[in-house]
Amino acid sequence: MFSASLRLFREKSAESYESVHVATKHMSSLLKNVLLEHTRPLIIVSSSVLLVSLLYVFNPTMFQEVWKGYLPLLIFLWLVLLEITLNWNKPLEKPRSSLTGFKAVLTAFFGMAPTIYVLAYFLSDLDQFVLNVGSFAGLGGWFLETSWPISLQYLVSATFFTLLLLLLYRGEGLRRFSVSTFFIWSFGAFYTMDTFYPYGKVTVLQNIVPWIVGVVTLTLSPMGYHIQYNSTNYLLTVDKPGSY
Repeated sequence: MFSASLRLFREKSAESYESVHVATKHMSSLLKNVLLEHTRPLIIVSSSVLLVSLLYVFNPTMFQEVWKGYLPLLIFLWLVLLEITLNWNKPLEKPRSSLTGFKAVLTAFFGMAPTIYVLAYFLSDLDQFVLNVGSFAGLGGWFLETSWPISLQYLVSATFFTLLLLLLYRGEGLRRFSVSTFFIWSFGAFYTMDTFYPYGKVTVLQNIVPWIVGVVTLTLSPMGYHIQYNSTNYLLTVDKPGSY
């Protein structure tokens, strides 16, 4: 009688242990997937915030300029945060492997590359190399010294932002961040075209200027910013009264 009870107790204990083990393993796997899914957007937003912050530290006046300046990067950052918020609880279509080994190294490189470019441009001779490339391409004056470096900055940022999305999400990343990706590539492309073909040589750029002015005005006016547009030089200036 005692032996039978002891055997039954051991069987129940083994079943309980197995149930607890399975439940613990399931919870651990679930927690790992949740952390993995939420790590990806945090990497993206950290890379974007660091890029915008460094550009503001080195060249704050260009954040008052839209064409051509860094103010669109603030809108880009806002779009990234908005898309992350909208997709925060949306599960991935396909499971992704953990960010370890060579993939972790690539993730760090793609995430930091725009920041490294900014540091190298302002703290080393990279700026002179960029100017030499622009001069070799036939640029001069303001288009060489200001427009070309800004255009290249947008292209570099857009390239590594896209590579980071593809690495972290594959093709799904371009769908999750379609608006911000299209936005930064559009500005990079339009800035570059206007740098090499200025003064209305590419008429499509003239056609989109009123749309850009309208979007910027609707976005920033409620925040207290004052927008001025010079249609002769296609110059859009944004400032906030009382700020420095």
